[in-house]
Amino acid sequence: MSTKSNQQLRRFGLIVGLGLSIIGTVSWYRGHSTAPLVMWSIAVGLVLLGLVYPPALRPVEKGWIRFGNVLGWINTRIILTLLFALVVTPIGAIARLFRDPLNRRLDPNAQSYWISRTPGPVRPETYERQF
Repeated sequence: MSTKSNQQLRRFGLIVGLGLSIIGTVSWYRGHSTAPLVMWSIAVGLVLLGLVYPPALRPVEKGWIRFGNVLGWINTRIILTLLFALVVTPIGAIARLFRDPLNRRLDPNAQSYWISRTPGPVRPETYERQF
């Protein structure tokens, strides 16, 4: 775990403070009254701490990173589940309905299912590197 420098903590306070002030402004523009005040208050606190005493932002930054990791973990599961359910499963179902990649369909008129192959030239290298 690396410790953040004062410059990185200052940048964190300014960027998150700016982001929260923008979110608060958008919320105020949409007619909300309480949420913008909360966002602006937190933004002012983060910006002031970032400018005056950045080491005080270390626990806030650690909490922010943990929150981001939890959100990333949750979003990964949601996105991969949706991708599997909406993309991979239909492709597999369509492939099973319209294709026979292993040639497993039974042909009642076939005398044999043996596929004759012509052997290729035998070279000693093929025994050394089989795959």
